[in-house]
Amino acid sequence: MFLIYRGLNVASIRSLVPLIFSTQIVVSVGLTGWLSFENGQKAVNEMTIRLRSQVAERIDDHLYSYLAKPKLVVDINVNQIEAGFYDANDLMEPQQLKHLERFLWKKIALFNSISSILIANEKEQFIEIEKQNDGSRVIKLADGGKEKKLNIYAINNRGDRATLLKSRSGYYPRQRPYYKAAVRNGSGWSEVYATFSDRSRLTITAVQPIYDSQKKLLGVVGADLSLEQISQFLQNIKISPSGRAFIMEPSGELVGSSNTEPIIVPGENGAVKQLKAIDSTDALIRTTARHLQQHFGNFRIDKDAKLEFQEEEGRNFIEVRSLEQFGLKWVIVVVIPEKDFMNDIEANNRHALLLCLALLLVAILVGLRTSRWLIRPILTLSAVASAMEREDYGECIGVKLLEKDAKRQDEFGQLARIFQKTLRDVRVRAESLKAQIDHLKVEIDRDKKEQQVKAITETEFFKDLKSKAGVMRQKRTQMRVEDSKTQILQDSSNRATAKTDTNIQTSL
Repeated sequence: MFLIYRGLNVASIRSLVPLIFSTQIVVSVGLTGWLSFENGQKAVNEMTIRLRSQVAERIDDHLYSYLAKPKLVVDINVNQIEAGFYDANDLMEPQQLKHLERFLWKKIALFNSISSILIANEKEQFIEIEKQNDGSRVIKLADGGKEKKLNIYAINNRGDRATLLKSRSGYYPRQRPYYKAAVRNGSGWSEVYATFSDRSRLTITAVQPIYDSQKKLLGVVGADLSLEQISQFLQNIKISPSGRAFIMEPSGELVGSSNTEPIIVPGENGAVKQLKAIDSTDALIRTTARHLQQHFGNFRIDKDAKLEFQEEEGRNFIEVRSLEQFGLKWVIVVVIPEKDFMNDIEANNRHALLLCLALLLVAILVGLRTSRWLIRPILTLSAVASAMEREDYGECIGVKLLEKDAKRQDEFGQLARIFQKTLRDVRVRAESLKAQIDHLKVEIDRDKKEQQVKAITETEFFKDLKSKAGVMRQKRTQMRVEDSKTQILQDSSNRATAKTDTNIQTSL
């Protein structure tokens, strides 16, 4: 900074000191404002990283627990059947059916997140306890008869079968996606599919096949999870004002979304299918899915990642988690727009800017005031020095201000007193020198006149003039002598005449 000021061609300290003060204040306030903005940006980045990681971690933990419960129920039911408590070959045996209904009813009451528990066998007998959207429960039964009829009954508070609510024919359990998945893959999960009784409801089933001692397939045990419950969970997570969380399959189809839009769209034969993320009506989900597709090439993402992409409205931060559990592969995505935090940051920055400008104005005024307070004694000394140069020792304003500064007790006061003493000494010396100079001037003038007179008297003209003056003086002297003699004679004559006149009068 000092080198910069050294390079400036500043005419006076009167402008240099305020410039130094003002420049340093402006630089300091500007640097503070810039650091504040940078820290705000850094805080936003750190906050979004922490928030999206926490949200993704929470979703991951919830899904782990959410997906583990159906597998646990399936294992319990399989163990009960394999232990001989229930005969999978004849699910419709009246006495067994009554106990089986009560058993499944207690299980679904215990595991509230499970939407249904089912058992189906090779005879296409089927039993399912299902939880409705309103919280009530129904029991679905299929006896495997020629009509392949599925009957839906209400359940009372004791878990007993009540009135018949609905009946549909054409139900073939072995043709359902859950049964095929168990036969094909063994223990695991089915694909997402629409339920038979409610074609507008999507579900996914944890399944496990049942075999006898000769490894002959007896049937399938399953437990359903409704995709609506996944979306409801995501919608209850607090992310940010416009943040989104969604779950996709490797095909890019939505499993759940924090947005309120339905994740189902019309399919074939009056059924429904999953909405693709890139076709979502939610702009943020749609653009995020397209960015992931461009970044990874597809939606088969097998590693966690933190990404960001730019839009017209600003940056968006993405957290991607790969979920692989019990043979199920999903992708968890959390996206948070920067603007959700920048609104507050920008408001704080505006307040900080106004505060910085106010402080800058105050600091400049105080700095100018301070610089004037510092400069004034220096300017006073400069004025006194200029007065001394002009030999003005008592009339200028600087000399009068010096007397005021001499009363100060700081370094400027000490310097003013030294200057004041110097001024008096210089004044005395100047006056003494002036007197000596005046005397010297008189002596010089007298000597100069003598030299001039001598130079004049030594000339021939002056000598001739002097000679003539002598002759003229002699003549004047002779004339005076003759005039004196004449006067004496005249006086004598006058006295004689007067005496004669006196004698005559006396005689008379």
